[in-house]
Amino acid sequence: MNLYLHRPFYQSFTPNMANTPPGQVLYQLTPKPLQKIAELPAGFAGRNVPDISTNGDPQTGYLLYYSSSVNGFEIATYGGTSFVTPQLNGVTARDVEALHHRVGLLNPALYLIAGTALGYYGRSPAFHDITASNNWYWNARRGYDQTTGVGTPDMANLPDALRVIGY
Repeated sequence: MNLYLHRPFYQSFTPNMANTPPGQVLYQLTPKPLQKIAELPAGFAGRNVPDISTNGDPQTGYLLYYSSSVNGFEIATYGGTSFVTPQLNGVTARDVEALHHRVGLLNPALYLIAGTALGYYGRSPAFHDITASNNWYWNARRGYDQTTGVGTPDMANLPDALRVIGY
């Protein structure tokens, strides 16, 4: 079984793509004992992630107000892909409405936009580049990085950038 995802065409010409460093291993932590599931070969030109960044951190994420039959009115903070994914789905639906057609796979368009002046510069950039952050292994830097992808999308400007590139 091949667990390796080769670098997709839309990342082929994106600066800052990284090949796998030596020693990347995926372990199954539970149940004990520790078991190696896969080991990536050093220098493999694979799919780089993430593509974009959004706020999925439970510490700074989304305040949820709800009533409980046990405790009454409660407030909690949540995060993660369970909150971000539906938001991106809604934003994409809004983009479809603004463009008057389906958008399909957005990844090629996101990388194309990031590689042009539409991405980070001008009066209405499609992305906010995050240059100071890390994910305990990779550090953020200008343009694409393995910590924040192409950055956070500016949901007000992204449809215009998609329109300009003919998407």
